[in-house]
Amino acid sequence: FKETQKENRELRRQLEQIQSKPAEAQQPQSDVIPPKPTLESCEYDEAAFEQAMTDWHEKKGRAEQVKQQQQRQQQELQQRLTERLTKHQERAAKLPVKDYREMEDIVRQEIPVIQQEILIHAADEGSELVAYALGKNQQLRQRVAAETDPIRAAFLLGQISQQVKLAPKPKKAIKPEPEVRGGGADAKQDDFNKLCPGAKIE
Repeated sequence: FKETQKENRELRRQLEQIQSKPAEAQQPQSDVIPPKPTLESCEYDEAAFEQAMTDWHEKKGRAEQVKQQQQRQQQELQQRLTERLTKHQERAAKLPVKDYREMEDIVRQEIPVIQQEILIHAADEGSELVAYALGKNQQLRQRVAAETDPIRAAFLLGQISQQVKLAPKPKKAIKPEPEVRGGGADAKQDDFNKLCPGAKIE
């Protein structure tokens, strides 16, 4: 339920960003259907009424297209966010640490929702490592929580994601096998053979 609420907030925020784009500023309130004209509003002029009705139908059609487009975009954003959240959870389950859930709960309690959404939405790989690092490091959590500007928060989380890595497990040093040398003969016999080749001791 919390995840669904979080996804809905993210989608609302992204929808507001989409609606405030400059391209849509040129056609203000294109998604608002104006009131249907009447003969009375056109001062009983039939030609003006017909023109007003034509304009109304065009505006209504544009408004419905904009609304459908926004709904499609919202559905796509919802789907992408759900996929990212699922992948985040899958990667988190594979982390070789025992206290990941506790660290993630700390992050959920102490870091504002917008920063959490930025983390899931912006960090494709490594969002689980950033969440774990934030859970482990109180100073880092405080820095992220104190950042109220979403763009600066995203930048800060990006810097953190570049720095966090799990420490590799120490490998056990493999002892080299002892070197096997041949020649089990007596050392004195070897010296004698070198000094007197071909001689035999009887």
